[in-house]
Amino acid sequence: MLDLALKDIRSHKLRSFLTALGIIIAITTIVSLGSISSGIVSLVEGQLELVSGRLILQEAGQSDMGPPVGSKILLSDIEEIEQISGVEATAGIRFEMSNNKFLAGIQLDKMELVAFENLKMEEGDWPDPGEYAVVVGFKAREESGYDMGDYVRFEDEDLEVVGLLEEVGGTMDFGFQTSWETVDDLFPEDEEYTTIAFVKAQDISMLGEIADAIKEEYPNLEVQTSEDAAQSVKESIGTIRAITFGIGFIATLVAMFGIINTMIMSVSEKKKQIGIMKAVGATRAQIMKRFFQESLIMGLFGSFTGLFLGFLGTNAINNILGMAVAKVTPGLAIFSIIFAMGVTIIATLYPARKAAKINPIAAIRGK
Repeated sequence: MLDLALKDIRSHKLRSFLTALGIIIAITTIVSLGSISSGIVSLVEGQLELVSGRLILQEAGQSDMGPPVGSKILLSDIEEIEQISGVEATAGIRFEMSNNKFLAGIQLDKMELVAFENLKMEEGDWPDPGEYAVVVGFKAREESGYDMGDYVRFEDEDLEVVGLLEEVGGTMDFGFQTSWETVDDLFPEDEEYTTIAFVKAQDISMLGEIADAIKEEYPNLEVQTSEDAAQSVKESIGTIRAITFGIGFIATLVAMFGIINTMIMSVSEKKKQIGIMKAVGATRAQIMKRFFQESLIMGLFGSFTGLFLGFLGTNAINNILGMAVAKVTPGLAIFSIIFAMGVTIIATLYPARKAAKINPIAAIRGK
């Protein structure tokens, strides 16, 4: 019966394509928008893993999604917080954007004590504080092609590449890292910089007490544990996913109505053929199978085409953002295909059952 299904699809190319188009739109939407939340989850989880067991400080009211844009914490405050009882060390990072490149200034003399002891170099080493040199993140190197000894321009100054980071799985993969002093020197008058700080306790059981002390002394700062930050991210991601699947659901309804309409038309056109099939011994299950085959072929075409267009949409989103934030995971791709097939099967149930119930004698007589 598969040959009959293929023959009918070829006989009604335009109608079959329009039916598949609904599925294409639904899957493209789900993959493109879903890739954003998937990519953000990967980035943030990688970043939070680095700072597990620390307090994360940023200016109150800033976003939890990646670097807190516009958040400012004075270096003097970061150094003063280190004097709070129970604090072992603090460190801050200052973020800047220059020539469409992401530059992070790190307190390199404290990095091993606080947030980045797990970072590994593929080649080279960290620059000295104040040195006009950078370490290149894994993804930034892939996209830009920078290698050891090359020079990267920031604010009309050339910084030598002295280190290549292994893949971290967080936002640092997409940027360039140098010392806080170097960034401070390159951007002396900048009022728009972003800072985030990390606090390591002498004992992890003291984190709550330290957090309360910081909140009391610095009410302009928001204090979170890495676990709190992870929970906030999950809630934000949940909102993005709800919006994604809300839009996808609307597109899915359109696709379902298209499939139902097409299959009902197909049943009406093939009444006599169905009657003859039943008259020569075809069972209800065989009749239903015949229509499921037709719809599933269109569903497979629509789902794989939608998945391909979703990949293109993801690349377009990353190009617009200037970094590979959106990510089509294997789980998202598999879910999209299964989802499309499920929608196709559900939408075909009524037309297929209607075909199976056709009276063969009446159908052959054209009634």
